[in-house]
Amino acid sequence: MLFAKGFWQFYPYLRLALFFVVGILVGYYFAIPSIAYPFGLAIISVLLALVFLRRRYVSTFFIYLSTFFLGATLMMRSASELSRANTSITGNEKEYQAIVVSQPQPRGKTMAMDLYLLREQFKVKAHLYKDDAGKAERLRIGQGIVFYGTIEKPLNQDGKFDYVRWLNTHGFIATVFLLPAEWHTAVLDIRSVSRFQRARWRLLAFRQQLVDRIDASSGGGPSTALLLALTLGDRSYLTQQQKSSFSDAGVAHLLALSGLHLSIVYGFLAFLLSGFRRRWLSTIVCVFSIWIYVMLVGMPVSVVRSALMLSVYSITSVGYRERTGLNVLALTAILLLAFNPLLLWDSGFQLSFLSVFSIGVYFRPLYEIGARWPSLLKKVWGFLIVSIAAQIGTSPLVLYDFGQLNLYVAFTSLVLIPLTMVILYVGFSGLLLLAIGFNSAFLVNLGTKLANLLMTATQWAAQLPGAVVHAEPWSLELTFLTYLLIILLTLLLFKFRQILLGGRVYLN
Repeated sequence: MLFAKGFWQFYPYLRLALFFVVGILVGYYFAIPSIAYPFGLAIISVLLALVFLRRRYVSTFFIYLSTFFLGATLMMRSASELSRANTSITGNEKEYQAIVVSQPQPRGKTMAMDLYLLREQFKVKAHLYKDDAGKAERLRIGQGIVFYGTIEKPLNQDGKFDYVRWLNTHGFIATVFLLPAEWHTAVLDIRSVSRFQRARWRLLAFRQQLVDRIDASSGGGPSTALLLALTLGDRSYLTQQQKSSFSDAGVAHLLALSGLHLSIVYGFLAFLLSGFRRRWLSTIVCVFSIWIYVMLVGMPVSVVRSALMLSVYSITSVGYRERTGLNVLALTAILLLAFNPLLLWDSGFQLSFLSVFSIGVYFRPLYEIGARWPSLLKKVWGFLIVSIAAQIGTSPLVLYDFGQLNLYVAFTSLVLIPLTMVILYVGFSGLLLLAIGFNSAFLVNLGTKLANLLMTATQWAAQLPGAVVHAEPWSLELTFLTYLLIILLTLLLFKFRQILLGGRVYLN
């Protein structure tokens, strides 16, 4: 319900998320002397909430206050861990033991890859210079190397983008450049690494095996690269032209695995397990399989967000409990930010949550406009509204981050999204057969042909007159004022609609 009391009453997790986010911002931007202060105040607030449990409003106030202090505490702890990791970067040459945790990719005269330093327990962005023997090119995920060199703190370049914070957000603390004589492969003891991390590396290595088999089966090329990006989240083979076409067509989100991809994986698994008599057992298998897939594709933020939401929905559906999309979204945001508060500054995190939140707010009210329309027209209207609603929430941020606006995305999505869904069903079927050892050449070839069709359609959409408007990136102040205006207009429109209908406005 979108009016003052109803909104806050029925979406309590949004309030918690708001206090939690403000606490993170305070912990990041303000010089608090010690982490003991917010942590102690969080404990006191929880105790006071229990003391005043019978006085609902007072107890609720202290619960929100404890959430605020918890956000500040976790942000300060994260900053402390980063500071401790940075102290190990002395600028001196020394020996390091590392595990390759991403597939090496050619970057001019070097091979770029991610390394996990075993003793230091953090990741570095590494560039290994090529040699005639192709030593760097033969490295694979999970292999160990020993190198003697200097790891360096990353530096920000000119511009608005904070490269150092982006690296820290994704677990990278330093960079390193190595000559062929400065490193060699080795069998390393990784028992000090958590089982979860080791499982992730094994799944990433398995993904690379699938990538190699698909590439060999289809003969490679741009279509195969697109199929790999859509199904396995491996965008390293995409050309810059392909990325630009999807961006100009306004459907770059299709290349970033998200709710669309996971819902298809979940639906595919649910169909295969539909014969199970015990619903709870099939649900557990589906949720477990979803998280295996999330680890397989590298655990990007958009996929983790979708997996968390899907897991909550699936588990609560077993007990037939009421589920509220916006509450689940807010709870998911709290969980992710509790794990890594720096995600709050990640553009992928921001766009992912803003788009889903905006759809949750605007979809149902806009969809009800066509409530009495013919069935086919309502389905088309539903597709349009999803894109329009997402754009309302994300357009100011896109203008701030990238300085561009896509005008036809709602209409081009009518063709591109259904075609992408078909590719995903074909691609996931082929992957399942490959994973269990069967020949899936037919499905792989069919997937690459459909991917080629999607690529052609995307290039056509990107070349439409005025398809993308480029401008100077917006300032933070202008972006903030725009969102404030959107909120005020939304409140006014929903209140006006409530008066006209004589009732309340419901959200997803």
